[in-house]
Amino acid sequence: MVKVMLIDDEVLVRVGLKSLINWEENGYQIIAEASNGQEGLNLIRERKPEIVIVDIKMPLKDGITLIQEVREMNLATKFIVLSSFDDFKLVKKAMKLGAVDYLLKLELDEKELLKSLENAAESITSGKQNMDYQPRLNSLAEIKKKSLQKIIAAKIADEKQIKKIFEELKINLIEDKILCLTIKIDEKEVLEKFSQGDIYLYENSIIEIVDEIVSDFFNAVSFMNNWGEIVVFLNLDKDLVTEKEKIGNLNLRLHKMVKNYFSLSITIAISSQKNKFLQLSEAFIECSECLDYSFRCGEGKAIHYQNLDKINKLGTTDFISNFAVQFDECLEYKEIKRAVLLLEKVITKIKENFISRNDAIHLYFKITGSLEKNLTLEVIEQLCGSDNLYQNIDSITNNNDLINWMHNLSEKLKVYMDKKQENYLILAAKKYLKNNYSEDLSLERVAQEINISSGYLSYLFTEKSGISFIEYLNQLRISEARELLKDKKLKIYEIADQT
Repeated sequence: MVKVMLIDDEVLVRVGLKSLINWEENGYQIIAEASNGQEGLNLIRERKPEIVIVDIKMPLKDGITLIQEVREMNLATKFIVLSSFDDFKLVKKAMKLGAVDYLLKLELDEKELLKSLENAAESITSGKQNMDYQPRLNSLAEIKKKSLQKIIAAKIADEKQIKKIFEELKINLIEDKILCLTIKIDEKEVLEKFSQGDIYLYENSIIEIVDEIVSDFFNAVSFMNNWGEIVVFLNLDKDLVTEKEKIGNLNLRLHKMVKNYFSLSITIAISSQKNKFLQLSEAFIECSECLDYSFRCGEGKAIHYQNLDKINKLGTTDFISNFAVQFDECLEYKEIKRAVLLLEKVITKIKENFISRNDAIHLYFKITGSLEKNLTLEVIEQLCGSDNLYQNIDSITNNNDLINWMHNLSEKLKVYMDKKQENYLILAAKKYLKNNYSEDLSLERVAQEINISSGYLSYLFTEKSGISFIEYLNQLRISEARELLKDKKLKIYEIADQT
């Protein structure tokens, strides 16, 4: 168990923290709590907790002074500071002193608390001193990132509060002609090559390049929202129509520089123009919609939100649900021909209309789910090349990938359908021979009975039975004669007549 201590002068905050998560289930144990900095310092000296969650503003001794004095004691205690929106200057000081994270009291939830505890716990297991340890959250840039993330998530919906945060963080964005750019790195798998520390450096390198390029064109602020997604807010000098060429040049330069420096391709989403800080969240959402559209147009492009109105959008929710029900029914009752027709209908729809990345994945799982539910593993392997239906999901990165996958599945279903039909025909032929082997049978007569050509029937016998029609008929008659010989009442000539 990782030993944790809580220090806050508000008893309700301490109670709230204790009840927010199941501490022991998550590997943590609260060993002490204090209501002021001096009491907290004494308990830290006595109990030596590994993680301390401490309020910045407290009576007798504030959180900053507490952290400084613990540092002087050479203890490896990890600090998570509690703050309010108006405490940014103090948060900066705490981070400089080596606090591994900070939590906003008004935004505190289970997920945020666990994430901060995990960051602190990781710094303990790394074996490094807190002042030397530099996790992603241990930087002033991370304060800016977390603040901007809350703004784009509309968790901060007060204009004065946003302005104050920008002032504290020295963000020079002004409330006029604002544009959001979301830059998505297309090759996210590059992440697999790096350690956690390398990822941190890699992200910062990309951000520095983006900052440098964008600042040559506009007043802007940028941050890495998630790995592979950089968000930029910029002020246009003039309106968007007038600045169109300038935006185009910025796009070209971003694509070129990221490719040259990091060998990565990017897709850029561009929002409509906004004039209020409270619209930053709306601008970011517009960019997200643009990136959804990148599934259709392919990666490595620049997509303007204002152009989305020109797209034919598929009413995907009902369309996919209706398709899924019908497709599942077809496979359940082995109506393969109808299933193929349904797939081809969907392919046509996707070619003609916009389908988002999320809807494409939804459709993929509906199809694979029906296959898994209604077909045997052997058949699935024939159709998909493996009994693992979900191995192809990562290869579907755009509209064409989805169409090609569905088309390939459709073609394989046709082959499967043909084989099923062939099996049915050969069984029908054998049944007819079994019931009529004593008659004067020919290939042509049997073919006529089951409505296929004599040439095709001859092929089926050789392909499915490994012997010719005549050989099969002769073997059948010999087999039946042997059975009749067991009947002592029958004469040889009678058996000959019957076979």
